Amino acid sequence: MKPPFLIDTSSFRVLSNYYQSQFPSFWKRFEEAVANGTIRSVKEVFAELEQYDTNWIYGKANILQGKPVADPFLIAAGYHSGGTVVTEESRKPKASKIPNVCDDFGIEVTNVEGMLEQLGWSF
Repeated sequence: MKPPFLIDTSSFRVLSNYYQSQFPSFWKRFEEAVANGTIRSVKEVFAELEQYDTNWIYGKANILQGKPVADPFLIAAGYHSGGTVVTEESRKPKASKIPNVCDDFGIEVTNVEGMLEQLGWSF
């Protein structure tokens, strides 16, 4: 099985702009990727998303694994699975941003656009 893409809170917020009624083929493919383990996350991300008005995440708890403060859990999941962490955070010198920490541990990191490109999805 190919290593998974592990979605961060910031990337779920970007995905919430892909309205389910307007992008049904995207969401069908997304759900298939969740079902086959290509796309996952951690429960801590769900806890962070509850702070926002991100109602579409409810009912998708099956993609969320693992407990609040999601970043270290997401990074650990990426390290353990050999997967790619998906975040909208940017690298920042001398900061504990997800991409910086992933770089330090040799974990692949990308954003939503990069994930879609790697998956070969276009709509």
